Amino acid sequence: MDNKTPSEKLADALGRKEIAAAVGVGLTAVSNAVVRQAFPASWFSACQHLAFQKNVPFPADLFQQRGAGNQHFSMHAAQRDFERAGDRGQGAA
Repeated sequence: MDNKTPSEKLADALGRKEIAAAVGVGLTAVSNAVVRQAFPASWFSACQHLAFQKNVPFPADLFQQRGAGNQHFSMHAAQRDFERAGDRGQGAA
């Protein structure tokens, strides 16, 4: 039976040393994030890239990205908002 938390699973899959190198922190900072079960939002892109390289699932909800209303950041919502902003800009021309 696997008792690892999602943050432990991600850190194991990506490699703690690799995460530390990719985001420019020490191993202690990575370990602290794993224990907190939340990674800093500033690590999102680097970790997403590592996950893509290693072909492992990337649970974006482990990253402390917040949107309006204190809801977790959603890539779909961000894309939708971006597209809506573009639509408004085109109509103003």
